[in-house]
Parts: sequence; structure tokens; C-alpha cells
Amino acid sequence: MLRHDLSAGRIIDSGTGNGILALTAYKLGATSFELVDKNDLSQARQNMRMNHVSDFHTFQGNLGDKNFIQSTVRQIQARSTPGEKMILITSIGEWPDLYDVTNRASFEFARLIPQISLVFSGGYNVDDGAINIRVKKGDKQVLKRAWIWKLHGS
Repeated sequence: MLRHDLSAGRIIDSGTGNGILALTAYKLGATSFELVDKNDLSQARQNMRMNHVSDFHTFQGNLGDKNFIQSTVRQIQARSTPGEKMILITSIGEWPDLYDVTNRASFEFARLIPQISLVFSGGYNVDDGAINIRVKKGDKQVLKRAWIWKLHGS
């Protein structure tokens, strides 16, 4: 992500969790976000607001449900402008029990949204650096370091 201009695109964070990948993209210049997860998104919303991100939308639902994915895509495309670049970020991993549904949902987003031009995911640590991000943990604000990962072979 460090080598790309993220300011001109809409970030779709599939399997966002607490939003740390979206916040990393924000720290790198992105300004518009679509956060998608099967779990409660209140922590992600709180973390986005705490970091002064104002242009974000959240979608909570079953990432394994194609109807949910298609509905989410329609809403994202309704907000996008013609020719707007879309960037998909996700925590694609090799642990089937943890990432299998997120992997399939991410591929479905990429299939349904032709404007997706870049995909960033968890991968191999190449020590590109870290970015400080404020997140909420319980009742306390903490500073976390989000490590930047590079896609294998890029």
C-alpha cells in the first residue's frame, strides 16, 4: 500500500473487524471507505471517528451470503462516481477456519465491481514499516502500530 496513491479511490475493506486496515489506508491518504464484516461494526465505527474519518459506510451481514454481497455492491456503486477507482483491502489468509469466508467474499467483490483496480491483503512481512493508529480497547484509547504488508510477488 505504501507505493500506491490511495487518495483517488474508494476503499472497500472486506472483513474489516475493528477497521485497522481501513485506518492504515486513511493514514496513507484514502478518504472514502466501505467497511464490511459479519460481526458488530461498532468498534470499527468508533475507531474511524476517533481518527477523524468522516466518509465511511458500514455493512454488517453474512459474508458467505451472495445476496448480502450483491446488495452491498449495489449500495457502494450507487455512491460511486463514474470512473472512480475502487481498491479492495482484506485480510486474506491461509487459515481455512478463520479466513475462508472472507476470502470468498473478497473474490466476489472483485468479480462484481469491475472498477476494482488494486487489491491489498495480508501477506508476507517485508518490513515496509508501520503506521501509528488510535484504536479503542475497552474504555481506553491506545496507540497501535499497523504493519504494512506487501502482496507476494509485488
